[in-house]
Amino acid sequence: GCALLAWGAWQQVVVGLDSESVVLRYPTALLPLPAFLCAVAIGVMAFIELVTRTPLDLGHGADVE
Repeated sequence: GCALLAWGAWQQVVVGLDSESVVLRYPTALLPLPAFLCAVAIGVMAFIELVTRTPLDLGHGADVE
């Protein structure tokens, strides 16, 4: 799932490299960039969990009553 999101977001980044915002003049490639970076981070964390066979501990567990 995250691979498809990363692929689609990357395609939008590439398309946005040639255009810029009308008012602020920033590259429109910046708009899909967070989605691409999140998809890559999710993929990396899933790969780490797959290789180590343990859940990734980010230091903020849920309290179970």
